[in-house]
Amino acid sequence: MWVKKGIIFNSEWAQLPVVDVYHDCYKIYYSTRDEDGRSRPGAICVSKDLQKLLSHETIPLSLGQPGTFDSYGVMPSSIYTREEDGWKFMYYVGWSKRIDVPYWNSMGLAMSTNGGITWTKCSEGPYLSSNPLEHGFIGTVELNTSNINEIYYSSAYWEKFDNKWEPIYDIKISRNGLVGETILPLKENEGGIAAFRPLKDKFYYSKRNKLDYRTNPQNSYKIYSWDPKTNQETLELSPSEDEIMCAYPYIIEEKDKYIMFYNSDFGKSGIRYAIKWKI
Repeated sequence: MWVKKGIIFNSEWAQLPVVDVYHDCYKIYYSTRDEDGRSRPGAICVSKDLQKLLSHETIPLSLGQPGTFDSYGVMPSSIYTREEDGWKFMYYVGWSKRIDVPYWNSMGLAMSTNGGITWTKCSEGPYLSSNPLEHGFIGTVELNTSNINEIYYSSAYWEKFDNKWEPIYDIKISRNGLVGETILPLKENEGGIAAFRPLKDKFYYSKRNKLDYRTNPQNSYKIYSWDPKTNQETLELSPSEDEIMCAYPYIIEEKDKYIMFYNSDFGKSGIRYAIKWKI
């Protein structure tokens, strides 16, 4: 059973935690918002006992030029460290504005050759975006570190409810940069699956309904696990009285426990965490 421990980083906007594990700390990347509401990457380092905030930094990844896929936001979504040279790769969600719908997402890639101190975009264009086989936009992404040719991503399209456009997204897998099949489809009345991350033989993710999910805990994000071998889905974490939602899980495994970092209210109140002790 997961035990909620509260807020580990109290900040206005710290959305979609992504954890890079070092020998002496956890470096947690997240997305904040600037004065124009655009996503910007930041990071904190917390001690392994989760009691001390060791550092807080802004990640100097600039927005793209006007008209590019990340001109309105850069949101870290997955971190991978290459063993042979220690280079780090950040898969991020690029945001751009649209006229017919509120926004559009594609996946960008950045790299660091100095252990995550500085980051450079690998290109000015997206690494994965809409194409002849993928008509929707690319939401949150996660690299399969057991097979780096595979990327899990939220595949989205838009539906109109009460004269307002809402994004609807399930989970697909990309192999070798090519769009693949849906591996976790939506059920009736479900509206979105985000932050789909593998851990051992299961996947953990957050899921919401189609409507009234921004402020209604009954319809908002809850955290689930899914066993692809049995097709069994299990509710792992749901909102407490002081939470609107439980969203965007990132789970790390230690010798005696699992630690889950997550958000309520899209990260407006910072980053929260929960612990599940091993038996």
